[in-house]
Amino acid sequence: MTKKKEEESSKQALIGSWTGFLSTTLIFMLLGAFLFDWAWWVFFVPGMTLIGSITTTINYFTVETKKCGFCGARLEKNALFCRTCGNKIVTKCPKCGVDVSKSNTRYCPKCGADIYEGAQLTKKEESEQKEKQEDPKLEPQAFSYCPACGMKIKSGSKICPSCGIEL
Repeated sequence: MTKKKEEESSKQALIGSWTGFLSTTLIFMLLGAFLFDWAWWVFFVPGMTLIGSITTTINYFTVETKKCGFCGARLEKNALFCRTCGNKIVTKCPKCGVDVSKSNTRYCPKCGADIYEGAQLTKKEESEQKEKQEDPKLEPQAFSYCPACGMKIKSGSKICPSCGIEL
């Protein structure tokens, strides 16, 4: 996913949560006014959607992020693997050893070496080829990578089948 698509997805989640809150509130207020004589649950459901909307807003504006040096996707600050490309987030240049964790680029700022050259890219390509060989009749499914272990997982999964972390 490109940086623009990542930002767009986050904005859509934010807008969607507030739209959901407003529509839920409107529906339940109408139900309360005309059908159920202002029962307690008429206020409970909009209250819970309000909490969800506030949580989404806080998360959108306060979560510290960094950028994958390989594909440019937005990541959580402590991510070990990129959810988009599956590569391990490199913190030291393999050639000169300088700390590159804050540079957010694919190339070392000191020596210019390609930080993501080698094992990570090969591992990703091998896993994609293996999946194609296993069942070529299946249509390709949307997938992402676990931020903790780098395992390829189906999009929409709530828990990584390899390490068990909540996604």
